Amino acid sequence: MLNLLWLLLPVAFIFGWWGGRRSAGHSTMASPANGNESSYFRGLNYLINEQQDEAMELFLGIKELDQEMADTQLALGNLFRRRGEFDRAIKIHQHLVDRSDAQSSAYGDALLELANDYTASGLLDWAEKAYKELISRKQHVKIAYDALISVFEREKDWQNAIVLAEESAQRQGGGERTVQLGHFYCEMADRAVAERDTDTARQYLKKALSIHPTSARAHILRGDLAMGRGDYDRAIQCYTSVEHQNPELTPEIIKPLLDAYYESGDIAGLRAYIRRIRERLNSYSVIKTTRKMIENLDGEADADRFFKSQLLKRPSLKGLRDWAQGELEKSKPGEKEKVAVIIRMLDSVVEDKPGYVCSKCGFKARALHWQCPSCGSWESIKTVIGVEGE
Repeated sequence: MLNLLWLLLPVAFIFGWWGGRRSAGHSTMASPANGNESSYFRGLNYLINEQQDEAMELFLGIKELDQEMADTQLALGNLFRRRGEFDRAIKIHQHLVDRSDAQSSAYGDALLELANDYTASGLLDWAEKAYKELISRKQHVKIAYDALISVFEREKDWQNAIVLAEESAQRQGGGERTVQLGHFYCEMADRAVAERDTDTARQYLKKALSIHPTSARAHILRGDLAMGRGDYDRAIQCYTSVEHQNPELTPEIIKPLLDAYYESGDIAGLRAYIRRIRERLNSYSVIKTTRKMIENLDGEADADRFFKSQLLKRPSLKGLRDWAQGELEKSKPGEKEKVAVIIRMLDSVVEDKPGYVCSKCGFKARALHWQCPSCGSWESIKTVIGVEGE
């Protein structure tokens, strides 16, 4: 009962405001007929008493709506949708669509909310039809494009998402669509790779980079394809493009980049790159991966010196944990248990810390996502930098 009262507070406020306007004589529209007004207050009383079916019957029976009544029904339908009562929300908003002048803004308002009801309830085909009608009517165009593209994203219908995003960019300007389109083409490339069609994948990635030249995802995928066919020089170019354009993503490409240098036989180039790493501050993933390569090239002692010097420059809990694990092997029998306790403590802290966080909604993740699983934003997942992260 308490939840329902909170639900009805905005509706009650609208009625109070509406009644105040009428009593003050400031109404700019024709007042509703007394029968309609009576039906509304009776409907509100039914809702307060949790007689929702009776309330719906009254609301849907009102055929003549003024602006205040239409706004109130819109709000009530939205509240039902937020509560997960999609059938009731759809009935109210469909009633408004049916009762509104097809050329009016009220029609567009009701149709938008009806489309949102369909989306929330999973009726995506109906939602798509409603959003497309809004676009064709030039009502709530930006909102409709965003919502419909989101529907295609949920369905992983990347081809239709591309068509719609390109149409939106042409009508409203590129802007945010540039990033979206780049990822849509990358999704198509991923699908082609899964189907072992690497030629088609390369064409999609070429298209992605023509739209979004700094797309780290497209460069990484290009590098991976180059590695797969043994074109190590090309792979090095792709991975270093990511490092230069998006340095915060260096942890994502450090291993394949070092491997590409090694597999190409360009050991001089590999050593030159490692020298550059030694001279700068690095994330822990870069330190850890480079340590392994140095050990492979120059032995464990040089790798340990690199590791310790880097941790002194940029301390991290992950680094301290891994250093302690190395020391455990060298510890005297009486000290091993103490070191093991420290390692267990660090493990419990490190494992609880997310490596990535969404800059838009705060979603925490342990792996990089190009699209936030929570809010759906593209390229909003960022690496956590600092003692507790990278």
